[in-house]
Amino acid sequence: MGEATENLMRLLPVTFRYLTQGENAPLQYGLIAEEVAKVYPNLVQYDKASKPFSLPSIPDHLPRVLLLGACACHGRVMGIVRKRK
Repeated sequence: MGEATENLMRLLPVTFRYLTQGENAPLQYGLIAEEVAKVYPNLVQYDKASKPFSLPSIPDHLPRVLLLGACACHGRVMGIVRKRK
């Protein structure tokens, strides 16, 4: 699972609000298609110019994506702390 885990850890979840929904738009969670395309090109939808533009909506996977992001962040922080000691 080494390479598979490394690839998953490269995906960093982001938070955002849709500007078209106004200032009180709900906070959304997701991944940036361009970043996912670098790791898993087959998971991304492409436009006519072959540029990544969308990820299929998979709401039931969201908690796992957030957990992966948290684990990746924790691992990076712990690596920095270990180097400083």
